[in-house]
Amino acid sequence: MTTQEMTLVDAREAKGEVNEQLGRVLASSLAFIQKVRFFHWTVRGRDFFSLHEQFETLYKQWDAHADGLAERLVRLGGRPAGTLVEVMERSEVVETSREIGADQMVGVVIDDLKLLAGGFGRAIDLAEELGDRTTVNLLDAVADDIQHSLYLFGSYLRD
Repeated sequence: MTTQEMTLVDAREAKGEVNEQLGRVLASSLAFIQKVRFFHWTVRGRDFFSLHEQFETLYKQWDAHADGLAERLVRLGGRPAGTLVEVMERSEVVETSREIGADQMVGVVIDDLKLLAGGFGRAIDLAEELGDRTTVNLLDAVADDIQHSLYLFGSYLRD
């Protein structure tokens, strides 16, 4: 195999790694959206109005992120998860199967955002190695939103 052929194989493998990681962060994003939507529906208590609104803002923001991620994945030759089973198999975000209190909800959101930040960081690193600025820019914008959301929800839990 020539050096040029080896470089092509390496490039295909690297692109495959980017697609795989994009698929994981997309699946994690979709699981996160559903969890936050569930919190929006089930939050109760003294902070109902503020958290109900914040959860809605958050899942709508992430819905837009997921759409951009899925479209980028398809453009790169990948395939997004198409079923809920497939989403949960690929997701790093796990389900919350019971109702929890408002403060616990915020804590779960923070934990999931930190988990998502790690996945997005890995995807950014892979895309940068390939020199794929379009993917890096898309992922950077989401990573910035993650940091902002961590600040907002972290502030809620501070006394």
